[in-house]
Amino acid sequence: RRAIFWRRNSGGLSLCNVSGNSTLDGNSPHGEWLKKNIKSVLKNIESQKTYIPFNTSALSTAEVKVWLGYASPYASLLLFRYGEEQKVIGGVWLERETGFKDGEIQILEELAFYYTRSLVMLKLHGKRDFLPLSDRTRPYRRYIWIVLFLLALFPVRLSISAPTEVIATSSQTLSVPFDGILSKINVDPGDEINENDALASMDIETLSLEANTAREALRAAEDKLSRLRREVLSNPEKKVELSRLRSEIKTKQIEADYTDAQLNKAVLRAPRSGVAIFSDKNDLENKPVKTGQAIMQIADPKQIELLIRVPIKNMLPIDNSASVVFYPNATPLKNYNAEIQTIGYQASDDSDGLLTYKIRADLESGADDIRIGWKGMSKIQGDRTILIYKILRRPIITLRSVLGI
Repeated sequence: RRAIFWRRNSGGLSLCNVSGNSTLDGNSPHGEWLKKNIKSVLKNIESQKTYIPFNTSALSTAEVKVWLGYASPYASLLLFRYGEEQKVIGGVWLERETGFKDGEIQILEELAFYYTRSLVMLKLHGKRDFLPLSDRTRPYRRYIWIVLFLLALFPVRLSISAPTEVIATSSQTLSVPFDGILSKINVDPGDEINENDALASMDIETLSLEANTAREALRAAEDKLSRLRREVLSNPEKKVELSRLRSEIKTKQIEADYTDAQLNKAVLRAPRSGVAIFSDKNDLENKPVKTGQAIMQIADPKQIELLIRVPIKNMLPIDNSASVVFYPNATPLKNYNAEIQTIGYQASDDSDGLLTYKIRADLESGADDIRIGWKGMSKIQGDRTILIYKILRRPIITLRSVLGI
């Protein structure tokens, strides 16, 4: 599901790269949690060991809940060891839905051996000495500086590259009506459905038992009321008991009506026509669900838009007139133009814990082959500036945050 490459340095750990279109901030809650887990392993790790699986069975219920909020059920750590002391210089955090088999572990350990050598060679390659200008070029030094100065003033445009996902413009969510077990899903991801189609069903065994119990209790109370009415004719003192029994029958009637209403909701039907959007039916079938939990979305595949997530550190002063070009991963030889509709003025958390500004954009004509769920990168053009400012913009931001000027 996800692989994260990290390095070990004098200052601790640094998270370098993450697979897919995700962006991982080492200072985010997810990044801090991940570094904490890796450090705890490095403190107690045996020498020579390169593959470490994580076992959530040893964790408490609260710790498992935190774990599943940040990672998949199965995770492993692949360590890069180098030198006679087998010092850990880095590694890869791996996540997926099932555990690794013995054959896969052997392949990972082989990869760790060669990755370690590559990482060491990369470090050595980066220590080359600076090569000064040769004697032949020294007479032209003045002209070189003039060319560099002109290049520094060359007009360019600021731009943002950010992860993007194709989402539905107007979609409706199919949610769980009551706590229980989702017994069956009748459609597959991407199936076209019509309004009022039966999409899923809840397990009603326990609910049916409760409904039968409520009806039997109501029937018994009604029979008792009938007998009590006859007894009141000969014994007027029982009128008080008659009033209490009527109130009890009303309560039992409400309970019976409620269970019947819940049974009618056990079959989840499509609120509209469109396409069913969800990941995998095997992730939901025969699993416990909570009231209001979203199962899938129903959307029109032709009504789509781009959701662009711009990290805080990459944001530029842009408006709705800025041009957007979308580069989907599914079609690497194509790109699509888009027009910005809304720009979020406040950053919010993503699923990976990164704070991003949300930008929504409409695709222009010629994007009929794009599907909901596609991901890629979008490039947003900002204001015009000069090349030297574009190069130094990020260092200036870092300097200001460090020095507070």
